[in-house]
Parts: sequence; structure tokens; C-alpha cells
Amino acid sequence: MIVINSGVLARTVSQLKSILGLRGHTSAAITISSDGKTTEIASRLGDCAVACQLSIPNQPSAVSVPLELIEELKRSSRHDVTFRRDTEQVLVDHWDGNARRSVLWLAAELQALPTRAEYHLANPRSLGLALYRAAQMTDDSSVRYALHCLQLRGRDGQVAATDGRQALVESGFALPLEEVLVPAKRLAKLKLLEKCTGVSVGCTEGWLQLELYCGLAHWRVDLQLTKNVRFPTLDQCFADPAHSRSTLRIDDLDADYLLEQLPRALGSGEIEPLTLELVAEPVGTRASVVLRWACSSPSWMQMQGLADVSQLGSIVQLDLCDSAYQGAAGRVVVSQHNLISALQMGFREFYIWAAPAPVQCQQGGRKYVFGQLDQCHLLLPGREVGYLASSGNLVAA
Repeated sequence: MIVINSGVLARTVSQLKSILGLRGHTSAAITISSDGKTTEIASRLGDCAVACQLSIPNQPSAVSVPLELIEELKRSSRHDVTFRRDTEQVLVDHWDGNARRSVLWLAAELQALPTRAEYHLANPRSLGLALYRAAQMTDDSSVRYALHCLQLRGRDGQVAATDGRQALVESGFALPLEEVLVPAKRLAKLKLLEKCTGVSVGCTEGWLQLELYCGLAHWRVDLQLTKNVRFPTLDQCFADPAHSRSTLRIDDLDADYLLEQLPRALGSGEIEPLTLELVAEPVGTRASVVLRWACSSPSWMQMQGLADVSQLGSIVQLDLCDSAYQGAAGRVVVSQHNLISALQMGFREFYIWAAPAPVQCQQGGRKYVFGQLDQCHLLLPGREVGYLASSGNLVAA
């Protein structure tokens, strides 16, 4: 017999469904088991298995029930649900509103889940963040390379990913493996990676095993290794920053302003072009770093006090007052998505080479590189430019 609070059951199963993409998979099954001290809720779909271990003691037993039947227990809020296995059936005691019910469900076949690895290497929560960030930078449509995968490399503790337009590498983690590829699709939905307080990594035959610690819950995620595919050599994508033409340093205050205002001015488009200009000889109070874009939001322009908001094609020039650069002056065209991604990941230094060479960010064992956009998107100052400072104030043209 297994007893579990219906609210805990509903929240855990909801997480399992999200990670595995089980919405619509009515034939999927949920396994609930106990070793006497803890209770585990688990499921598997193809190349991924997920289990949540809860500090709930129960009698040692295991039941497996269809996912669609678990949905019927949502109305048992704040009450316990009892599962009893009887040969090919499971007796379920639960509350339906204010009425207590006992129903017989046809048991599902117990799922074959990967065994727990013999040992795990402990890592800080930064590994969870690295895996989650990398999983957002993959491409399922590539045919030549396995860009839908993350590359994990044990010799330097590296997590790497690319979609062909940008690449992220983070190193310095404890990984008990040589060099493997794992599918990123599940990790991209695993927001627990952002919240966990620690991550441990194990490896079994054909599987990578992650253990995540989130409060009282202990999650285990098994990802089947992807084999017989090619992954690009990302080490060749990163150049020596010492040889860059210019080094741009975006101040924290300017970064906060950009992260807040750019999405409002440009919306959620990923390839909205931005022109970053490193000004050779600033005039008067002009900043040495400016950012230009074609603003399509008259309401945002009006809120900033910019003139002539009726022109949807008006160009905005933002003076990054607290930012600076070293090296050669020049202009670079980048996408809104790449600039915001770099700032969100905490990068503040940008190493710039002449077009079309990519822009590179580097901080400790973390590296991020992304391509410049075509020079046809370059925006120059002109009569239709509205001028702002990163303090949010309108400045004279």
C-alpha cells in the first residue's frame, strides 16, 4: 500500500509530463514505488526517464497506472490518495470533491527504468544552469551534424552546444565520462535545472544520469546517449581574445537598461538587427559607445519622449553612458537575440573582430560566440534619429 497527498502527486506528475512531453500521450504510465523510507514517482518516454524521490515513508511496494487515470485525482485536493496493488488491478481510495471513493484501475506494466549509477560526481548548481542554457542553443533541423545534442566532455568538464549560428561552452565541471552526446530536448524543458541547489552526474551503460536536489525533492533524470552521429569541433570557433580588434565593456547599469528596454522597443523577434558603434571621437557629452535600431513601437517611443512617433521606421540611437571600449573604433551589426542572450548570461566583455568574423564573449571557463549580421542592416545616424541616453533621458541631437 502506498499513501501520498493528492496535491504532491499532482504537482510531481505535472513536472514529469512537462519534462517528458507527455501531454497527449494517453498510453503513458506513471510508476509509484517505495523502498520503505522514500516514495518515488517515475515515468519514461523513449530516450528519457524521469523520477522524483520524496521523503515520504510507505510500505515497500510498487504500482504502475495509466497517466490518464492520474488526471482523475486532481479533485482530491488536500486529501491523501491510497494505492493498493492486487494482481492485475490497483485499488485507489481517493476523494472526489466531498465524497470518498474507492475504484479499481487496470494496472499498467511496470516500466523498465535505468538502474542507478554506482557512483556520482557532485557539482554546484552552476552545472544545472549551464545545461539549461546550452539546451536552449540547439537545432533539431540539422542533417549534417547532431546539433540537437549537447556535448559533455570529461577531460575538461565541458558542456557545449551550438545551433550553427551561436555556440556556448562552459568548462570546469566534474563529469565521469570521456566525451558523449545527449539529446537536449528534455533538458530545454527542465526548469528544475535553474532552481536546484546541486547536481550530481553518473553514467551507466548507454545512459547519462543527473541527480538534482530541489528542497525536499530529489529528482533523477536519465538521458540515453546519442551515438553514431557527428558533432562539430567547437574549440575551433573560439579565437584568442588578445588578438581581437576591439574589446567592448558594457557596464552593469547599461546592461540592466538594455535587458529591460530592448524587448519593449523591439518585441520578441530574434533577428532584429542592432548596430553597435564604437565612436572614434565623441563630440561634447556623447558616449563612446552607442546602439542604434529601427524602432517599430510608437508607444514605446512616445513613452521615451521621442519626437515624430508617427514614423514606424524611425531610428533610435541609445548612448551607453557607462560603457567603454579599447582598441579600434568601428561598427558591428548583431541580432537583438544574441545581445540579450549574452547579457542575460552575465557576459559584459565583447571581443570584436572585423566583419564577418563572429563576436566573442568570455568569462572564466565560460565562452559564447555569435555571428555578425550582414552589413546591409547597418544603421547610420541621420535626420530621422531619436537620441536617448541609457539613463532613459532624451538628449540633444
